[in-house]
Amino acid sequence: MKKKVLWVCLFLFPICGYTQASRIVLQHFLERMTAGPVEMSFTFTSDNVPKKVHDLQTGVLLYSGEQYHLQLGELDIYCDGISKWIYNGAVEEVTVLPAEEADDMTDNPLKYIMHNEDNFRYRPVKHLTQKGKKIISVDLIPKSKDAVYTMVNLQVEEKTFLPVQLTYKMKDGQRYIIDVNRIDVDIAVKSFSFSFPAQLYSGITINDLR
Repeated sequence: MKKKVLWVCLFLFPICGYTQASRIVLQHFLERMTAGPVEMSFTFTSDNVPKKVHDLQTGVLLYSGEQYHLQLGELDIYCDGISKWIYNGAVEEVTVLPAEEADDMTDNPLKYIMHNEDNFRYRPVKHLTQKGKKIISVDLIPKSKDAVYTMVNLQVEEKTFLPVQLTYKMKDGQRYIIDVNRIDVDIAVKSFSFSFPAQLYSGITINDLR
């Protein structure tokens, strides 16, 4: 039923309005990403336009509700929904924090958009074609002037509503871009996938800040 409403909104915009169409696209995206465990590989780009700094890394995210495991560059981050372990392999050090700390893109690329469904304003949806795929693009504008980001652009495949790209823009001109290279949904995972396996490491420094 929701898909019927979506297509009516997308193609009868003067009657339905872009706010409803954009919101339904976001809702379908959230439904797909929360239906079961998700694993995705991606390219993470950090652009600081004013300072002309450009950094690119590849990562893998295993995500299930409030639990996730992120591998990005030298960082290996585990979160079981209560605690978060940030392991830096370069210095053999792990920092333990409460799970709710910060909306950092190098922590969990999906966290901010997943937690703020009701805190966005919307621009009109756009239909794009990239590498033969039909894409729906939506700009999400945080309602709060104190929000960390000034705009989030969400691009999803038209047929599946799975993410293709996420772009987060900040007030200082910096932006984070997540290009999804591969994504698998509703996969089987074990509960220990989200807790730091300390038994596999010896001689590491542990900083527990909980």
